[in-house]
Formats: sequence, C-alpha cells, structure tokens
Amino acid sequence: MARPRRSHITPAKVAIALAVLTTIFAMIASALNAISDGDPFEVGLHQFAMILMLAAYSFLILVIMSSRKKKIASLQVMDENELLSIAPCVRSEVVVLDQSSIDAGTKGPLSKIPYASRFAMRVAVARSLKVDESSIEALLLFPNLAILDLQDATVDRGFWDALEDLSSLDHVLANGAIDIALLKKISISIPEVKFWLEPKKLAIGSLVGTKPPPLAAIESN
Repeated sequence: MARPRRSHITPAKVAIALAVLTTIFAMIASALNAISDGDPFEVGLHQFAMILMLAAYSFLILVIMSSRKKKIASLQVMDENELLSIAPCVRSEVVVLDQSSIDAGTKGPLSKIPYASRFAMRVAVARSLKVDESSIEALLLFPNLAILDLQDATVDRGFWDALEDLSSLDHVLANGAIDIALLKKISISIPEVKFWLEPKKLAIGSLVGTKPPPLAAIESN
C-alpha cells in the first residue's frame, strides 16, 4: 500500500492561505462597518482589511505567474551494458552531491542554487554517501529530478519509504544500496520507478563519467 504523501509548504500554498484569510478578515470588517453605521474605527478597519486582501491576491497572482513552467523534455535512458546513456541531457542538468550538502538539506548550499537552475536539474548523483530519511528534503529542492544515482550509498529504510515524495523520479541506480527483499516491498508503492541493480556508469550526452567526480570537474560537451 502506498504511503500518503507528506505535505510541503510551497509559495503557492502560502499565497492561497493568505488570500483565504484576508478574504475572511475583509468580510468580517465589512460586516462590522455596516453594523457600526460609520464609526471611524470600523471604517478604518474595513479599509485596512480591503488593502490586505488586495495585497494577498496580488501576491497570489504573482506566484501563479512565476510558477508557470516551461515544458521539460522527457529523458531517454538507454542501457548499454556497463553504461546508462541519458539524453537529452547537459552538464547543467546534473548535480553531484557530497555528504555535507545532503546532510544540510534545505538549509545548506543546495538551497542557495537559483530556482531556475534547481528546476532544470534532472540527474542527481549521491554515490557512496550516507543517506537517511531527512535527505529526501534536499532532493525535493529539484522538482524535475528524474534520475537518482545512489550506487554504493548507505541508505536508511526511511529514505526508501519516502522516495515516493519525488514525484518526477523515473530511475534509481541502486547497486550496493538496497537488497532484493526490501526492493520488492518498495516497488509496491512506487511501481513506476525503475531500479537498476547492476553497476552502471552514467553517459550524459557525449560525456561519460567513470566515477562521480567533483561538481566543478565535469564540463559539458
């Protein structure tokens, strides 16, 4: 049985909540103003409430406009023996994580990456790291993440249970990171995700990586 998704605070949710709350406040202020028969305090409260409501709806419109996303091309994944070829994909769409960045989660350096860049990330490499349930928060910074490389990572059961929160995920390279018995249980909740259990090297465009190098060492071709 699939686990219910956790709710995450987003700008859209905040904007909607503010719009609802300020609308209720404005309705109450309007009623009080009507009952008070022109009392200066009630009139001022009504005007203040209307200004707040206008600001809240302006913020909501801004969030909706800024959240419009360009269509993201689907990644094509081809198994070529020891290589897993991914296209169309360029270097700027790959993030290589280290232990400190994944441990820091949403409060670390990953959160400093501009949203447009995080939106473009399609592949995350976290090989040989220690990955626990809280690590999912760091990966949620990349809303279009489709491929996750966890080869030889030490992964807690809680992380696998939370993996379904990555709604765009299609492939997980899990050699050395998960046993067959656990994989069978996890696959029930996320049957749409393909797990690769054989050792694989990633081939991104014309670039083939034999090991997950430091982020700055990979260059696009």
